[in-house]
Amino acid sequence: AQKLIEARPPALPLPAGEGRGEGESQKIPKTIPLVLSEYKNAPAHSDWPHVDNFAAARQQSFDLATGDYCFWCDTDDILLQGAEQIREHATRGGHAAFVFPYAIHGKGLAVPRERMLLKGSGQWRSAVHEYFEFKVQPVQAIEDERVIVQHLPALHHSTPPSLHHSARPSSNTRNLRILRSLPDSELTTGLLYHLHLELALANDIPASIDVARRVLARPDLGKPEKMEIFINLAQVTEDPNAKQALFHQAYAADPRRREPLLMLCNNALNFDEPAIALAFARQMLATPRPAMKEWNERAAIYGWLGDDIYAQALRANGHNLDAEIVRQERFQKEGGPRIALVHATRGRCVQAALARKVWLDTAAQPERVEHLFIFDTDDQDSHGLRRFPHLELPAGGGCVAAWNAGAAHTAAPVLVQMSDDWTPPQNWDQLILDRLADPSVPSVPLPARVLAVSDGHRTDKLICLAIATRAYVLQDHYFFHPRFTGVYSDNHFTDVAYGRNQVIEARDLVFTHNHPIFGNAGSAGTPAGEPLPVDDTYARQNSASAYLVGKFTYDELSTHPERDWSSVPGFFNFYIFYDAIARRLTDGDTVAEVGVWMGRSIIYLAQLLKRQGKQVKLLAVDTFAGELNQPVHEAAVAAHGGSLRAVFEANVKRCGVADMIEIIEGDSAASSYRVPDASLAFCFIDAAHDYDSVKRDVLAWQSKVKPTGVFAGHDAQHEPVMMAVREIIPDVRVTLPCWMVVSPESGTSVGRASPRAA
Repeated sequence: AQKLIEARPPALPLPAGEGRGEGESQKIPKTIPLVLSEYKNAPAHSDWPHVDNFAAARQQSFDLATGDYCFWCDTDDILLQGAEQIREHATRGGHAAFVFPYAIHGKGLAVPRERMLLKGSGQWRSAVHEYFEFKVQPVQAIEDERVIVQHLPALHHSTPPSLHHSARPSSNTRNLRILRSLPDSELTTGLLYHLHLELALANDIPASIDVARRVLARPDLGKPEKMEIFINLAQVTEDPNAKQALFHQAYAADPRRREPLLMLCNNALNFDEPAIALAFARQMLATPRPAMKEWNERAAIYGWLGDDIYAQALRANGHNLDAEIVRQERFQKEGGPRIALVHATRGRCVQAALARKVWLDTAAQPERVEHLFIFDTDDQDSHGLRRFPHLELPAGGGCVAAWNAGAAHTAAPVLVQMSDDWTPPQNWDQLILDRLADPSVPSVPLPARVLAVSDGHRTDKLICLAIATRAYVLQDHYFFHPRFTGVYSDNHFTDVAYGRNQVIEARDLVFTHNHPIFGNAGSAGTPAGEPLPVDDTYARQNSASAYLVGKFTYDELSTHPERDWSSVPGFFNFYIFYDAIARRLTDGDTVAEVGVWMGRSIIYLAQLLKRQGKQVKLLAVDTFAGELNQPVHEAAVAAHGGSLRAVFEANVKRCGVADMIEIIEGDSAASSYRVPDASLAFCFIDAAHDYDSVKRDVLAWQSKVKPTGVFAGHDAQHEPVMMAVREIIPDVRVTLPCWMVVSPESGTSVGRASPRAA
């Protein structure tokens, strides 16, 4: 406040035209007086570094005001929206109070508070957690949800520092000091309730429980507060049966509310009782929103959060498709997802779940955030995350394979590379979209862009947290180059993004990276300053060998980018599938790709096999004339003189795999006679995509695959393709974007995902 006073003159100029209607220029003063006063603590509290009576201090400020109405905000409050409505209400008048939502950071609460009050209509009461007592009852008040004030205090010690609105000490210590200074005769039921909360925040659980018993015995305790106390007691209890009993008491305190039912469902999920969890979830959804809104109502439970916990219960019971339908229908109600959090994790089930909660809690519109966990199938610890939307991959690809797979399995127009050890700023989703969108053309899809934010530590240009539009990712059909598993992938990502001139600088936005290398490790949801141990995941990703391999890959791609498959034009989004195929191929095998275009995918497979040291023969089958009735194909073929064979051969030679690839030029189905039956370890169909062509190709090439081989194809998301395939192979498997037929002996695994609507 002192800095503000020093920086501004006593009379603040009113912005031109501010608050003036037509013909009203003389009604509004041209300057706003700044009135200052100092509140003095009682002598017994003169050494306190804060106010000892907030009601008295606020009343003193009200007494100094000269206008008809007083609109109050604390230092840790911000006005999110509604300035115009405030002016309109004050001009119109006619009410003793105006009630606006008070959004409590991180709690999903929007408490209605008397925010603008008629001067002289009452008095502020209570030394802490103060309230306004009106002289005349009932109060003439009007509620307007367009005006939103958000509370962003210096939060509880367990909250990550980057979520704090200010650097001042937590208000918990201050509130406890004031409450404990009051004689018992002044501890009303409301103040006892707040004392219980403050003691719980201070982690003085025994004292908090003792005060809870006292306040629960008060006959004037309201239903909302009673429900809240039982929920608080349950959350600090370790015994699952005691937790359940306390949540049941919370429900009995007010059966109109969904909150205890959601807690009961979550408790059952945490303690591996999926059937009970689903029963509570169904009862929760059957409970309508109360007609009268209570101050502690979590509105999200009657919307996206209720659907989210119901979907979790469905997945826990094996009803994955039903869960995905619930998720997609919720997105449709909200207007579709805006941002996808592609969350790679390993060996940190609890930390990963807490990180998800923190990111959703701090989002401006969590209902439009698409979150997806990706972990390895051999990661037993992460199996606890299967109740959430997730994707499972074969081990070995590292976090890069996870981020790439997540990008392919989400639909939002913006993607965020997420890990367990990042903490976002408040309203991070809106901050990202504000920087990426062009305000002059809001209806146009987002172009290819990358947002460069700060990690809270580095000062160089390295983009440590990849935030990109889907249009950017679709340029390559991967988030990070698949050659990487972890380290140095961000170096390559940074080089490419800046090389394309598609980076938007936003280093003023701080997403804190709580990595051990910076000395403040701790995943979202762990106590600030209490480091997360350097676990197996950190040790593996940051080992000397990982850095050696990452640096070699980075140098090779940076020095000779023209030799890499990624330099070849074409649509290729099934490299994860090809990774699985490469793992099972052995020396002497022969494979065929039917439909190769300019060679992007077959060169990828060839280079991968060459790095693995495997002697495999690859057959490239194509007419090199493109697909009929496809204008893009026809234009590309025409640009290369009527055939793509020459450009295909040049690409194969440039990428160093000409010795591995044999060309079979001709009609895809007719060319199959040149390949003996049962000779292929793998055959991939990706030629024409109409029903008749796919059916011809499947019939022609099916017999060419060994009994232990893999027969597969692309574009499983297209109905004409799958209609043709299923007529011939009814038990075909689908892992988007591929279909496949795998014999039990093959052992091929390409990942396991929670289903997505087509």
